[in-house]
Order: sequence, then structure tokens, then C-alpha cells
Amino acid sequence: MGARINQRRKAALSAVQREQILEGFAAALAAKGYQSTTIADIAAAAQISKTTFYEHFADKESVFLALHATVADATIAAIERRGRETTNVRDWRARLRQMIDAYLESIAASPAFLLQIMAEAAVASPATRTAREQALDRFASMMTVLAGRTAGARSAPNPISHDLAVATMAGILELVSRAATRGPDAVRALGATVSELLARVAAPAMRSGDAQKKSAGVAKAGSRTSAVAPRRHASARGTAKRPAR
Repeated sequence: MGARINQRRKAALSAVQREQILEGFAAALAAKGYQSTTIADIAAAAQISKTTFYEHFADKESVFLALHATVADATIAAIERRGRETTNVRDWRARLRQMIDAYLESIAASPAFLLQIMAEAAVASPATRTAREQALDRFASMMTVLAGRTAGARSAPNPISHDLAVATMAGILELVSRAATRGPDAVRALGATVSELLARVAAPAMRSGDAQKKSAGVAKAGSRTSAVAPRRHASARGTAKRPAR
């Protein structure tokens, strides 16, 4: 029993220290930028020793990659959570806007997330490029899944290919990166632009009951017209044969 308690305590302490390092890294980024930040800067901002730092991370790039993964996990979770909360919203454009707003708010509300996004261009390494590609693939996969889940809506978006979703998300991340340099409100203000971009990519394909009813109504009206027309012709012929009085 005592050994398990100690293990849990160590795990809890390790999680706290890791969180401190991520926050210290973000603080050092804000103060000095990525290139000028040192391990000593991160340790000082995190209020830990350099020895403790190296128990968790090999270098500052590994801290950046951990923060990158944290941002991706948190933003994807925010979108999926809002998606579950809006399953009863019939208008897919309105639902899309709500999910985009949740995504942007999850970034804008966290100074560390804003700093990670701004610093990404400065961390040009094979590992960070791989992390970016993996994050884009995750966002793209989520986009295609969420588009498919709107099938029950009155108006639903067309299916989106994975490559098109990746290209779209890359553009969105560039917009967010630029806005992040102007502050959290600039990130939040992207809601309309990002929603419009996604709406244009996933143009509505009417596959609702309303569309089917409209098609059926046109066909039924056509059948009635066809049935009435012979009777009118027959009446006209009968009138023509009737002798004048």
C-alpha cells in the first residue's frame, strides 16, 4: 500500500513539474523569444532547478514539441465538445460557426497557446515540421468526420477529401498565427472569416427531407398535368364534332 501511495505522489509531482516547465517556457518565450531562450531561463521562470528540467525534457525543442501537442489536444477537444453540444442545431452553418468560435477561444484564452503558435515559425526543425504535419492531419481528419456527422441536418456540407481538409486547415493556422501577434481579441475576431472559408470549401449539398419533398412535389404536379391534358383534348374534340344549332 505504501509503495503505491509513493508512486502516485511521484506521478502527481512529476505532472506538476511538467506543467511548471511548460508555463516557464511560455514565459521565457514572451520575454526573450525562442532563439534567445536558454534552459536556465526556462528553469528560472518555472521555479525549478536545471536538474529537474532535464528529468523531464532533453532540450528546449522537446519542451516546444510538448507544448505543441498540448495545444493540438486542447483545441481539438474544444471543437469536439462544442460539436457534441450542438447536435440539435439544424443549420450546419450555425453549428460550424459555434465550433470555430470554440476553437479560437481555446487559443485566445491561453497566453501559452498564443506564444506557441507565434513561435512555431522560429522553430524550423525536422521534428517541429513533423509535429505540424501530424497536427494538420489530426485537424483534417476531424473536419471530415464532423462534416459527415451533419448528414441529418436540413442542409449539409459536401464530403471533404483529406487533402482538401489539410490545405484548408493550413490556411486557417496561418490566419491564427498572424492574428496571435495582435493579441487574443484578434484571434477571436477570426470567427466569421474562418467559418466562411470552411463553408465555401464544404458547399451545401441539399439532401434533407425538404429537398426530397420538393422533388416529389414537382414530379406529382407533373403527373397531374399529364393526366388532365388528355381530358382537355378529348373535350375539345367533342366540342368540334357537335353540330351547330
